[in-house]
Amino acid sequence: MDVTRRGLDLLVIQPTALCNLDCRYCYVPDRQNSRRLPLPLLEQLLQAVRSSELAHDQQELKILWHAGEPLAAGIDYFRQAFALADRLVGDRWRIRHSIQTNGTLITEDWCNLFRAHGVSLGVSLDGPADLHDANRKTLGGGGSFAKVMRGIELLRAHGIRINVLTVLNAHNIDRPDEMFQFFLEHDLLQVAFNVEEIEGPNLLSSLLPIAGGVTAARARYGAFMRRFGQLNKEHGWVITIREFLILARLIAEHRENTAHVPVAPERQLGAILTMSRDGAVSSWSPELASGVPGAADRFSLGNIADVTSVDELLATERAQAMQDEIDRGIEMCAAECAYFGVCGGGSPGNKLYERGTFAAAETLKCALQTKELVEVVLATFARSQSAPAPGHRPH
Repeated sequence: MDVTRRGLDLLVIQPTALCNLDCRYCYVPDRQNSRRLPLPLLEQLLQAVRSSELAHDQQELKILWHAGEPLAAGIDYFRQAFALADRLVGDRWRIRHSIQTNGTLITEDWCNLFRAHGVSLGVSLDGPADLHDANRKTLGGGGSFAKVMRGIELLRAHGIRINVLTVLNAHNIDRPDEMFQFFLEHDLLQVAFNVEEIEGPNLLSSLLPIAGGVTAARARYGAFMRRFGQLNKEHGWVITIREFLILARLIAEHRENTAHVPVAPERQLGAILTMSRDGAVSSWSPELASGVPGAADRFSLGNIADVTSVDELLATERAQAMQDEIDRGIEMCAAECAYFGVCGGGSPGNKLYERGTFAAAETLKCALQTKELVEVVLATFARSQSAPAPGHRPH
């Protein structure tokens, strides 16, 4: 195993699993536990990354604070965490912090901290109030939409760029016109669409009804993305759609070189490292840090408290055995999937949670967000040779 050439694409840190919401489809377990990642463990992680060969030749270190509601850890915690990162690794790498948040806890003080450290914000928002509140509820069972929009307005007032993350589920996937108009009217022009997935404690996706299964889910997803893309085209590509942007690039790369196969970080040991609040470190798909029901450490490579470099975690037989299983799954995809050239093998996390093994091929996510989306993207741009690439916003 050569860890020097791959590099560390993303370091995911869970400051706490605590969340002030109770979203129906959340994959994070133990969300009412208020315990935070001890700062000494964070210090050990940063030192272990600094001393590794994994990130030796990099110019920057991307840190994503995620899993739970990160802001529930408190603003003083993040002030200390950011200062610790600056002190320990700021002289070595340009640090790029990002936070995925439900947006309900944002205040003026948080906005000032985000601006001071150049933090990128992803805000979870599932559309208009009735669609959002159907799944993203408070602990008391009420809707969270009003609080999310208040947080978004604060970010906007401080000139902070807003990236919206929307989960497509049974409530919003059949209403693309309403979704498009909502984002347009609220000037939310950077949008990413995840599909509701089977991960961790979320053992069933609402997109998989008893009748129709994956075929029905693929048809609904395709109809949504096709219509949303068409509306965006009619409005001059005003909204940047992450999925269109990424897939259009992959299609272009494949057309230029049909032998090219994309290599995603989540399929490479060490390219993504995720540390849970207790110091357990996992790799590949960040969702694997949730483990499985009854075994939260099922995919842990070890604890950061027990090593001096993250390279030690990647060199274990356990780590290599999981990578070997992931590689077998990639080989299966290559052998049976016509879309392999623009995908490269699918998500290990989705395979494990849906199929019970990394050595598997099709999942719900790849059926929708690769196979069906390829057809949608090709159809959307086939009639417009002069159209910008998907997701491009003209100046």
